[in-house]
Amino acid sequence: MARLCGVKVVEFSLGFGPALWKRQSKKGTQYQLALIPIGGYVKMLDERDGPIPLALQPHAFNRQPIWKRCLVILAGPFFNLILAFIAYWLIFMIGFTQIVPKIGDITPNSIAARAGLASGQIITQIDQQKIYSWLDIQTALVGYVGQQQPVSIVVKTENGQLQTHLMHLQDWNIKGLEPDILNSIGITPYMPELPPVITNVLAEGPAAKGGMQANDEVIAINGKPTHDWQAIYDFVQQHPNQTATFTVLRHAKSIDLTFQIGSQEQDGQLVGQLGVMSSLIAWPPELMTMVRYNPWQALVPAWHKVIDITTTSVKLIGKLITGHISLQGISGPIGIAQGAGISASLGVVSFLSFLALISISLGVINLVPIPLLDGGQLVICLLEGLLRRPLPEKVQVRGIQISIFFLLGVMTLALYNDIMRIHH
Repeated sequence: MARLCGVKVVEFSLGFGPALWKRQSKKGTQYQLALIPIGGYVKMLDERDGPIPLALQPHAFNRQPIWKRCLVILAGPFFNLILAFIAYWLIFMIGFTQIVPKIGDITPNSIAARAGLASGQIITQIDQQKIYSWLDIQTALVGYVGQQQPVSIVVKTENGQLQTHLMHLQDWNIKGLEPDILNSIGITPYMPELPPVITNVLAEGPAAKGGMQANDEVIAINGKPTHDWQAIYDFVQQHPNQTATFTVLRHAKSIDLTFQIGSQEQDGQLVGQLGVMSSLIAWPPELMTMVRYNPWQALVPAWHKVIDITTTSVKLIGKLITGHISLQGISGPIGIAQGAGISASLGVVSFLSFLALISISLGVINLVPIPLLDGGQLVICLLEGLLRRPLPEKVQVRGIQISIFFLLGVMTLALYNDIMRIHH
C-alpha cells in the first residue's frame, strides 16, 4: 500500500531485533528475517527519522496527503482480516464436524438455572444469532458480559418444542487464568456415557505408581461399583491427596489397587488427579453435523465468521477495560506458541482456526488508539486533518513514551499469566 501511494519502503522485516538474514532489492528496500519472531514491520522513508535528500522528499511518508497516510496505516489491520477470511474459507471448504450443543447438567442457583434452562435441551439461538455448536455459544455469550438487558436464548426441548428463555448477565464476571465460560454460567455440556476403561496411564503419575495399566477397567472404588468414566472423574476430583482402593478388571481377573490420589490446583481450589486418560467419546450420530461447502459457497460463512469474531474481539477489549473480564485472561507469546502447537497437533482445521483467531486479534489490537500502534497513528493523522497542521513534536514524543510504558506493562502481565498457566 505504501508503494501504491508513492511512499519509499526502506525495510520490510519479519520479526524484530537483530537481522539473521537480509537482502537489498533493486528498489532499495531491505528485506530481512529478524531474531524475535513475534511480528514484523514495514519501515518507510520519513523525515521525522532524520534529514533525507531533496530528490526523495516527495516519497517520504510524512509528506503524503492525510488520505494516503490513512490508507497505508489501515493496510496492516485490513490484511489481518483478509488472512483470517482466507483461513476460514479454507476451513469451510475442507469441512469439519460440529457437536450439537445439548445441555447435560445445570448447576443449581446458577445464571442458567435462574433463566429456566434444563438438562436435555439443545440451544439453537442466542438473541438473533443462530447457534450450531458450543463454540458458537461461547463466542456469542462473551460479548454480553455485564450487559444490563437480559439476553434471549432459544432452546429445543427433548420433545422437539422451541422455548425462549431470558438470561440475566449483569452480575456475570469472567475470571481466572483459564476461564470456563459455560461453567461460569452453570452449563455442563452433554457427554455420552463413557465406559470406565483406562486407555493411557501417564508415566510417574499417581495411577502409574499405584499399579494401574492401560486397558484396565475400573469396576469399583472403595467397594462401590462404577459404571461410567464420569463416576471415576467425580470421585477423584473430590478426594485430592486421599488414599483409595480402585478395583480393576485386568485379563478377566479382579485386582485391588490401593494408592494415594494426586492433586492439582484448579481455579483456586485443590482437586484430585490420577494421571490417566479414558477412551474416545462415541457421539450419537444425531448430535453430530458435518459442515462443508464448495469454494463459492464457502465465501459467505467465512465472511460472517470474520465479522462475528472481529465484533467479539472488540467487545472483549471493552470488557477488559470495564473489568467484567479479568486481566488474567490476557495471553502473551508463550501462550500463543502453546496454542499454536496444540492446534497444529489437532489437525489442519484446528490450526487454521487458531491462525484466523490470532490474526483478527492482532488486527483489532493494532487499531487501539495508542501512538505506537496503527490506531494511534490513525488518530494523529485525523487530528492533523482537523487542525490543518502537524501535531507538536513534544506531544507526539510524550504520547510515544506513555504508550511504550503501557505496552511494556501489558506484555509483562501477559508473560506473567503465561508462566502462571504453565505452573497451574
